[in-house]
Amino acid sequence: MGWIIKGTTTLCEPDLDRAGVTARSVLPTGLPPVLVDVLQVEQVLVNLLRNSIEAIGESGNPARSILIEAKLAGNEFVEVLVADSGPGFSPEHIENLPLASKKRDGLGIGLSLCRSIIEAPGGQLHWRHVQREDWSGSHCLSLKTMSDPIHLALIDDDEAVLDALRHYFSRRNVRTFCYHLATDFVAAIDRAEPFDCVVSDIRMPGMSGLELVNRLHELAIAWPIILITGHGDIDMAVAAIKNGVFDFIEKPFDEARLLASIRQAVENKRRGASEAAEVDDLAARFNALSDRQRQVMELVATGLSSKEIGLQLNISRKTVENHRAWVMERVGARNVAELVRMAIKIQKKH
Repeated sequence: MGWIIKGTTTLCEPDLDRAGVTARSVLPTGLPPVLVDVLQVEQVLVNLLRNSIEAIGESGNPARSILIEAKLAGNEFVEVLVADSGPGFSPEHIENLPLASKKRDGLGIGLSLCRSIIEAPGGQLHWRHVQREDWSGSHCLSLKTMSDPIHLALIDDDEAVLDALRHYFSRRNVRTFCYHLATDFVAAIDRAEPFDCVVSDIRMPGMSGLELVNRLHELAIAWPIILITGHGDIDMAVAAIKNGVFDFIEKPFDEARLLASIRQAVENKRRGASEAAEVDDLAARFNALSDRQRQVMELVATGLSSKEIGLQLNISRKTVENHRAWVMERVGARNVAELVRMAIKIQKKH
């Protein structure tokens, strides 16, 4: 999270300089990884920082500063507080504040979209009253932590690189299994536990990183792969990405940049696995329906009314509604809208 906040502050430096505003970050060490899309959270933080800059400009307060503070909140969340020296809000008004922007010429992605981005992986975006030094009201992001450790395969023929990264990752909830050659890694796959991600140098004796990618495809192994290289080969990077590589990072690289890429790859993989399991479960429930019930569900998903479905299937409207109610109970849909979403997911799978 610290890497994301530092990157966001850097992105906003031109806006801060123009407004004569300083930004202070409080970032404790040892924060656990969070379940976020890095680029989207950066967009949210940029939006909040720009809102703070605007609020400070309207306040007339000579103390022109923004506080960005991250801290652990229990075992499940990391909180990120964005407070400013603007006018703020009194505590009794906090609950009635809208998260939707009312600016006619507002830029950025808007507070309502910010909230959607944060809530999608289980987080929260809300107002919080703060009265500390020069800072008053603030936004607070509660970001869900990634509790399960990441199992990483790291492949590089440079022992110093392996040692440095293994030490760095060990303090950041990443279990690292090191291999000097891609051939060593391939030979150990059957004996090793499944990996969440593979990071490999691209140029090594024997099998190269690109050849490793092809070999894993042949073995039908879908672990996300990140390639690192000391050679700025754009054509090679493009070929790697087209071949399914998650990211391509040049040496010398920043460890935090690599770690962020690994976490993003793992989050995408875990989210995809969760969604696939959900679709499989829905498909099993769908297959347990009778042929007539499946017909009704499919026609509901197309947007037809009960009357229209009855005419198409030559049954009464009441019978259609009985089938629909039974289908909703069997598949666990709370309303018609949710039933439609479920049907669309199943249709996409097939």
